Amino acid sequence: MSADKQINIIENSDAAPIIDLLNAQLERSDLDPYEVKLQEFPLSFYKEWSLIAIEASEINALYDASLKQIIVLDGVAETIEKANSAKGFSLNQNNVAEYIQFYFKFTRGRHGVFQVIENTDAIDWQAPPPIATKKSLDEMIAPIIVSNNDSAGFDIEACVLFKDSLFNTAIEVSMEGRVSIKGQEVLIKGLDVPDATLS
Repeated sequence: MSADKQINIIENSDAAPIIDLLNAQLERSDLDPYEVKLQEFPLSFYKEWSLIAIEASEINALYDASLKQIIVLDGVAETIEKANSAKGFSLNQNNVAEYIQFYFKFTRGRHGVFQVIENTDAIDWQAPPPIATKKSLDEMIAPIIVSNNDSAGFDIEACVLFKDSLFNTAIEVSMEGRVSIKGQEVLIKGLDVPDATLS
């Protein structure tokens, strides 16, 4: 998510109700509100849900404080679509780019993870690239472009990292938040990224 997002730290007794919900949904009992910290991020496309992350873990969830409901993000697109179907989800020209970043960060395709890239600093390099390579990539990577389409949704052009390759990608997003990749053009292959990205 965007680095300029306001982060709310929740811990100790304030975290207990959320931790109880997480333990129940994950069918575990070892998460302790006095041993972990929760990070809460607002999401502009949700009125009720906020993003909850446990520090130093891979556990992320959507939390509705008013209804005391939680949805653990499990990498499945239908999980996000379930949250979208609730009251308070709304996409527009100003927030759909953030939604695309969120969607790809917390979903996983059959062949791996897609990551929207807006600059070379967003790439998890195996080792820092040469200055000339970084400069060349920065010139290649374009900002996210959003336009309305004839289906009352959005057409998006974005640079997307998949495995060790960077693509210029055409994406369609419906008003309900369903995402479809409509086309890809390879910009560069063989980037030096960690094995975790390639898996």
